[in-house]
Amino acid sequence: MNFSSALEYLKGSKKLRRRVWPLGRWVSLVRFPPDLPAPAFWAGPLEVDPGVRVKPLPYLLLRLETGESLPWTVDGLALLANDWQLLNDDD
Repeated sequence: MNFSSALEYLKGSKKLRRRVWPLGRWVSLVRFPPDLPAPAFWAGPLEVDPGVRVKPLPYLLLRLETGESLPWTVDGLALLANDWQLLNDDD
């Protein structure tokens, strides 16, 4: 499938991969509740006033075959590719 179709599946909370990617690599759309207390969003040593609220925007998450994850921006090759595949929920 092409990226336009893949994007619609991503908006529907599905995971997708490209056929040329290693097994175990996939992309999904991450969404947060529209209004979060800042301490619930930021973890670690960052000190944040508990009264501060954040409005995080959705982003694409690339899950690597190593188990690591990172935010992902689609590149030109992926955008024009016709090898997008829908993954099962248990993949």
